[in-house]
Amino acid sequence: MFGNLAFSSWPLIIVGASIFAGMFMLVMLMANMVLEEMLRPSTDIAGLGLVAFIGYVAVAVYLRHQPE
Repeated sequence: MFGNLAFSSWPLIIVGASIFAGMFMLVMLMANMVLEEMLRPSTDIAGLGLVAFIGYVAVAVYLRHQPE
């Protein structure tokens, strides 16, 4: 279904992982704003971003080692 062409270089993987993590952090920040009625960054938001970043890189490494 997915090719490993998108994961051909490490700079591209890092940029993609950063964007992916940023989107997750933005969604959690907006959810906190709706639920707590104030905009406040927290360690939970950074933790979710870190997990998303690591997950993206792990999937990229897995797909890079798959035969075509």
